[in-house]
Amino acid sequence: MAGWRMDDVITQEHILTMLYRQRDLNFVPGAEHLYSNSGYALLADIVSRFAGTLFSEFCQREIFDRISTSTTHVHDVHQRIVPNRAYSYDDVDNVY
Repeated sequence: MAGWRMDDVITQEHILTMLYRQRDLNFVPGAEHLYSNSGYALLADIVSRFAGTLFSEFCQREIFDRISTSTTHVHDVHQRIVPNRAYSYDDVDNVY
């Protein structure tokens, strides 16, 4: 998201607010390609509203518990320390 740093905490509320403010396309469809996770953010909101619970709770109960995975979760508590957590990285002048 423009104006945000990679280490900023960006909440679902921030993402939805930005999406609701978007009024125009960034470019003519088919002219360019731009990666976006906005569809996943909208899906999480729809699931949460439909299930009447937090998206993270829904995923834990309906997916992760059912497949008996103890290390997978939706990371929505940003203060939570997660052992062996993998972080994203960014290419800055060919340094990652």
